[in-house]
Amino acid sequence: MRRKIVGAIITVSAITFAILGYSNMGYTVKSSNPVIKVAVDGCLRTPTSTMLGYSPTRKGVRKRLPHIIGIGSKKCGTGAFRHFLRFHSKVQVSLCEPHFFDDSYNKGTEYYKSLLPWSNTSEYTFEKTPKYIVTGGVPKRIISTYEKEGLPTPKFVLVVCDPVQRAFSDFSKAKRNTGYKTGVVGQFQNFEEYVEYALNKIRTLAPPVTEDVHAFYSHMKELESKIELRFLTRGIYSYFLENWYQYFPRKDFVIVDGDRLLTEPGEVMVKAQEQLGLEVEIGPENFIFNREKGFYCIKYNNTNTSCLSPAKGRTRTVKNGTVLQPKLSKETRRRLDEFYRPFLERFTHVTSAKANWVQRLLHIDPSR
Repeated sequence: MRRKIVGAIITVSAITFAILGYSNMGYTVKSSNPVIKVAVDGCLRTPTSTMLGYSPTRKGVRKRLPHIIGIGSKKCGTGAFRHFLRFHSKVQVSLCEPHFFDDSYNKGTEYYKSLLPWSNTSEYTFEKTPKYIVTGGVPKRIISTYEKEGLPTPKFVLVVCDPVQRAFSDFSKAKRNTGYKTGVVGQFQNFEEYVEYALNKIRTLAPPVTEDVHAFYSHMKELESKIELRFLTRGIYSYFLENWYQYFPRKDFVIVDGDRLLTEPGEVMVKAQEQLGLEVEIGPENFIFNREKGFYCIKYNNTNTSCLSPAKGRTRTVKNGTVLQPKLSKETRRRLDEFYRPFLERFTHVTSAKANWVQRLLHIDPSR
């Protein structure tokens, strides 16, 4: 009899847990819909004392669709941008990449909201998922979701960087994660060997890249279908951004120079806050360079400092005020520069970008 009672108590507790949510480190999350449940996939696992906005006990707070969405680009500093922005008093930031509009759209809007922070009417909600920029269908899904909620569409943050550095960082991370004997990158001993293969493969599938890049664009879906080519193709920012421009006005996009975010984070964050319509609270005075880590940390509450995780900055660090470039042969660098040059010319045309890395690739030094 006693065992049955204990079993019944456990069952009731389990049901209560599923309906009301879960409690972690004193942080309780509740869901009004027992079918939806609260996502426990990393978004809400690590609340800390600095994330005061994540308490659902604050007056007038609820889960809201993001006012700002970071759409990319992978390995260009999206994590750093989110990390810095979370210290703005009027911004509540998702602690993970929800991947709703690319991978979990069929789970519904309430599921999406469960991944997002609590906020009140005077605050902005922010989430970033770098895969959004390269995933077809995401713009239409965003429009549909916000229309159903009767809300204006959000603003978008696109962090871009030197595509050569981006490709190298992306490849290096994949190499660390999958090892040398498995996965897409397992067949390549190093990045330069991969570049030789990828550029030759692209040449067989698409026409030569000229100043008129639209003929090449017509082959991008096929190129993107080849997983092993994505380290290079996902640095063709102009192609992906122009797709988004078909659905949203250009004024709704904030383009962030990811390399400058590493070297001059204060100036970049000031400009981003202005473009997002936020009061400027984060500036140069809030950053301290950590020589050991090779990038800037943010200072808050006048005394406390918060740095990116140790996993960050393995291939993109700063020395003497510049982002360290990957060690590549002159020939590999030349071929990559020539590959990306027409796309960057197009990118500067549609965005008026004047980043140093853009200028480097558009005006290649033949003596390098």
